[in-house]
Formats: sequence, structure tokens, C-alpha cells
Amino acid sequence: MRVSKWIFMWTHQDSRGRKNTALVTNTFSACMSKATSEGYSECFKVTSRGLYAISKSRYYRPEQVQLIETYRCDAQTVSGNDTTIYAIETSDGVKGTLIDASVGYSDASLNKFIAEAQEIRKQYNRHNQHLC
Repeated sequence: MRVSKWIFMWTHQDSRGRKNTALVTNTFSACMSKATSEGYSECFKVTSRGLYAISKSRYYRPEQVQLIETYRCDAQTVSGNDTTIYAIETSDGVKGTLIDASVGYSDASLNKFIAEAQEIRKQYNRHNQHLC
């Protein structure tokens, strides 16, 4: 499979929920290189204990992470492979990416963790918008 020849539809959602979509020829590799150049160098994975920072050997609960950016790459192929890249920053400053490589067949524990982190952030934002 040659990812470099696919055209991706890139959807970017910033931390305020605004979405921008564009057709680009960037590969998954190019997107990851960009994230790394912006400081998102840690690799995360979701386990039964929470979000795991591989090189730091640390676990995080949903309330300890902030989803900074969400990138969805739709490979324009017959198989319909989708990839979502989450740029994440933890409460202790670790920045990295979490990859959901096949959205159509994604891991339930990953989806649950992301949904919990998003809900906690929404509640936090609602609470703080009433403070002056």
C-alpha cells in the first residue's frame, strides 16, 4: 500500500471547536512530521489504566489531558481507511500524539477515553466562562 500516492481530505478542528477542511496531498508521515516539529513528540496509547505516554512510562486520566488539535485524514480509496490524529498536552506538560488509525474499526477504549476528555473540557469551559 503506497500512502504517499493517496489524496487526503484533511479536516482540522482547533481547541475552540472550529473546523477547517481542505484537500491536500500530504501523507500521514508528513502530518506526523509537522506535529513533531510543533513539539508533539511523545507517543500515546490508550490502555485499561488510561492514556499511556510510551517514552515517559506514565499514565494519565481523562481529566489530566487536553485535546489541543484533532486532525482527520480520509484516504480517498475504495477501502475508505480513515486516520484521526489527536495532538494532546498533559497536565504535567507532556505533548504528543494519539493515533486512531482506522476510524471505521476503532478501539472502543480509545473512543471512550477521548469522549471523556472532551466532556471534561466542555464542563471546564462552561464553568470558567461564568467567572469574571
